[in-house]
Amino acid sequence: MSSCVLILLSLFIFADSVLLPEAQAMSNSTSKTTSTSEPKFVVIAVSGTLEDGFELRYRLDYVDEKTGEHVNATFLGLGLMRGAKTYFDAWPEWLSQPSRANPAVLLTGDWCDANQYALYIVDERQVLRALLGEPRMLSMTPDSLLLQLDDSGTDPQVAQFARALLGDVESECGIMAVVGTFKACSFLAAPPYETRSDCTRVTTFRASMAKFARIANITTTPPSSAAWNAAVGQALNATSPSVEHACKQPVLESLHPSKAKAGLYGTPNTQRLSKALGASEVRQIADAIGISLQI
Repeated sequence: MSSCVLILLSLFIFADSVLLPEAQAMSNSTSKTTSTSEPKFVVIAVSGTLEDGFELRYRLDYVDEKTGEHVNATFLGLGLMRGAKTYFDAWPEWLSQPSRANPAVLLTGDWCDANQYALYIVDERQVLRALLGEPRMLSMTPDSLLLQLDDSGTDPQVAQFARALLGDVESECGIMAVVGTFKACSFLAAPPYETRSDCTRVTTFRASMAKFARIANITTTPPSSAAWNAAVGQALNATSPSVEHACKQPVLESLHPSKAKAGLYGTPNTQRLSKALGASEVRQIADAIGISLQI
């Protein structure tokens, strides 16, 4: 091995513990800037166990283990997006963990499919980390799904917040949303909790999961409670034989891109609710539209 290669290896090995004076000065400067600067926040849409009431909600909060800094995510409200549908992953290895009934929202290309997401204002440093350790095949897309600002499935404060940033004339906008990347053989279509006369079928994690598990009252049977987990576990176990059979079958159908209705998803010209906002900016918007946000 040449001496050049050995030197490079040595630099890589000791990179974490040894810095040249110039690099150390730059590191100290960056550290000071980071620690004194105001956190920036972005709005993201999640659907599943990252929501309030479920065991993985803490993953939306930013925590710096070195400094102890802790920045909580803030729930903004619910928002409806078309061309999306919730599925439950009944992968056999997870059936022993009923509270981890893993959802995945897939883009279907069908205007009639709609999913109601939970929107959170999250420290931008936590956005990517939120999915680390999440179940397989999940991702985030910045503008594929369009938040429908005039739909009854979107809370008024969500529409007001978006229009405060983008303008009153907007009826929809792109938003950073968690989606599934592939329809696995173990995916079960979630039952819609609402079906409208215009063909719209609305899924949402909490209500659709309750319907799937035949939980009649989510007030008396809250998410992650023993009764909730038992009902979900029983419903998932009932699907186990059909899921195992489906996963043993060869894929017979070709995978073709969905022919989505024009305007169903975002384009390069789509307005995006993705601006990074300082805490003071978030508070100013909240005050202007008359809502209370703990930022």
